[in-house]
Formats: sequence, C-alpha cells, structure tokens
Amino acid sequence: MTLDFADREQFESHHLCFHVSDHDFDAILGRIQSTNIPYRSRPRGENDMQINTRLGGKNVYWQDADGHLWEILTVSYARAGTPSLSAAG
Repeated sequence: MTLDFADREQFESHHLCFHVSDHDFDAILGRIQSTNIPYRSRPRGENDMQINTRLGGKNVYWQDADGHLWEILTVSYARAGTPSLSAAG
C-alpha cells in the first residue's frame, strides 16, 4: 500500500489507523524505535514511549511533522476480543 499526499500550503491533519498482525506490529514498532520517533499509548497527550494493551492487543500512536496522527493496532476496536484475521495466518 502507498499513501500519496498532495503538496499544498493548507491541509487538514488526519488520524490514520492500520490494523496489523502481531508480527507486523513488532516490525513497525521496531522501525519507529530505531529512528527515534516519539510514540505514545494514547491518541492525545505526551509521548510516553509505551504500548497500549487495554483491548487485549497492542496499539501505539505517533504524530508526523505535518500533524497527522498515525496508529497501529492488533485488535480492532470494532471487534475487541476477536483475534486478528491476519494474525491467524
């Protein structure tokens, strides 16, 4: 998947969320950590460098320089308690 952003002076910031497998979560978080991108366990607040596990899975948030909020999670909010289909193999 690719995300293309228009190059313009004014834009709205967005919350981009990706439901990923446990394996992909660990790989993505590893890249975030290796490049020293600050992250947090909640959508708002300080970067606490923690993983949120409140739904029985894992999720983290980080913000880019353009103000977009990015999120990866392993358990969907809509299906909390249901294993990820991608994690089943």
